[in-house]
Amino acid sequence: AALALLSGPAAVHGVVMLIFASLAILVLPGMVELRRELAQLADDPGGLKSGGLAFLATALLGGTLLFLQPSGLSAWFAAIPAYFSGWTAAPAEPALKLLILLVTYQPLALVFGMIGLGRGLYLRRRESIFLGIWLLIAALLTLVYPGRQSGDLIWVLLPLWALAARELGENLGEGAEPAAMAYSQAALILVMMGLFWLNLAGMANSLLDTQAIYLRLAVMTGVLVLGSLTTALVGMGWSWRLARWGAAMGVTAGLGIYVLAGLSGAALLRSDERWSSWQPAPGAGDAGLFMQTIEQLSLWKTGERRSLDILAAVDSPGLRWALRHFPQAHFAGVEAAKAGARTGAGAADPASVVITRQEEEAPELASSYRGQDFVWWSYPDWQSGAPPDALNWLAYRSQTWWHEKIIVWARIDLFPGELEPGGELIVPEELPEEEFPLVPPEELQEP
Repeated sequence: AALALLSGPAAVHGVVMLIFASLAILVLPGMVELRRELAQLADDPGGLKSGGLAFLATALLGGTLLFLQPSGLSAWFAAIPAYFSGWTAAPAEPALKLLILLVTYQPLALVFGMIGLGRGLYLRRRESIFLGIWLLIAALLTLVYPGRQSGDLIWVLLPLWALAARELGENLGEGAEPAAMAYSQAALILVMMGLFWLNLAGMANSLLDTQAIYLRLAVMTGVLVLGSLTTALVGMGWSWRLARWGAAMGVTAGLGIYVLAGLSGAALLRSDERWSSWQPAPGAGDAGLFMQTIEQLSLWKTGERRSLDILAAVDSPGLRWALRHFPQAHFAGVEAAKAGARTGAGAADPASVVITRQEEEAPELASSYRGQDFVWWSYPDWQSGAPPDALNWLAYRSQTWWHEKIIVWARIDLFPGELEPGGELIVPEELPEEEFPLVPPEELQEP
């Protein structure tokens, strides 16, 4: 719990939800047994004492990085006002986007969680009622919180997965003794789910062919009907217990594969992916290409990868992190950076490299520098709360972007050739072989 609270305002968001859910136990009728069980857990002075000591020790040691960063504790307490300031901030993410992510990334939890909640309410299970209240409070607070982020859905997934786990346990756990027919039913449902997905993905490539779309829709409808019919036949021919096991196993296998496949996107393992829907925007741009270019320039001038003097007019946390190993990298305002390009920011020579935003006008740099733009911030086009091409995004996670760029201005004398008295660059007909040749940025782009 202490490590979780060290996570910042996102942890405070979850604590607020738990407080409201706990208050519901105290005030709602029918929760007497649950209140009694919680009271028995709390009536343990030894456990509370040891747990409290462990909490304080973890917060103290973890919050200060073993006393190496004492300011970490103040940052921990600063998370509380930072969270409540989010209630007055402008909306960070559309609420519709969070609902889309919940449905498209966690269908396994959503399907069985809703079934488990419905069964729990029907059977009046107090644990299911409590989880349902927690789920409702978490969903409402997340959707109405102006400072919401996609990652806040984790607090919705906790009670949802708890409900789903109980439902899956009743269908697939102890007491369920499947026969060969149930395994065959599960395998058939898995194959039909694969066929359904292939047709859904094919529709994303057939948007201009109306006849092909209708044909695929017919196949997808037939797959759903056939799956339902197979479950009904197994129930009537053998037992409904076996039919329920086979249906649950088939759907769990199909949706489980889908969820695991989605993890590759959430971990940014796809070659063309810069941003996961679960992380805050913007995503990373051409950071790798940018670093390769800077290191090549440094090798060219100094013979070392990280010895180049750099003057940046872009005070971005991402840029500071990228240049953290360059001891001669300095950050200044736009005008100061332009002046530094002329006077060297107090040094005898102008800065070897100047970094500005693309929209910043710098005619004085163009005369003695050569510039190359790089995408530094990539924003997904989810302005309406949904991707513009929803079907293509669902099948392939492909989407449109809008970018913000920076320009790397490299001093002319870093390039092969020499400067004539008037400042023009003279390039010899045959360039001498360099130990560290500067590779053009377009060739550095990974395939």
